[in-house]
Amino acid sequence: QRRSLMGFSTQLHLSSESNNDQSSSTTTTIATTTSEPASEATSTTTTNKPDVIEVPMPTEAGGYTHTTASRAKISAANKGKTPWNKGKSRSEETKARIAAGVRKKNRERFLKKLQDMGLTEEEYEAKKKEDRRKKDAERRARKSANG
Repeated sequence: QRRSLMGFSTQLHLSSESNNDQSSSTTTTIATTTSEPASEATSTTTTNKPDVIEVPMPTEAGGYTHTTASRAKISAANKGKTPWNKGKSRSEETKARIAAGVRKKNRERFLKKLQDMGLTEEEYEAKKKEDRRKKDAERRARKSANG
């Protein structure tokens, strides 16, 4: 079974064996037309999302994904609308609150990483410094060997 991106065309290849031990195959190609250029249809994506979602799937947060049809409806409804915050700049206070939150979250992740590794901050920094020293020594040795 082969599907191209975004449901532009689908090709199904079904094989079945008959009673005579001969294999027969059937190939069906279904093509849909859209208003998007063909170049977008042939582009590749790096996401792991399926092309066509027919049944809503549970998410990690406890909700459900939108089906392809509902996503198309939402997209069509939002075409031509201007976002409420377009052109608005953030105040310095807001920027400071966002930056503090990001730093806090990064610190929590770092501490969890250290906990998982079973190291203290001092041990981690010493290990990092030692690894850096070894890499620099190797680089210097290669550089002097190569001239």
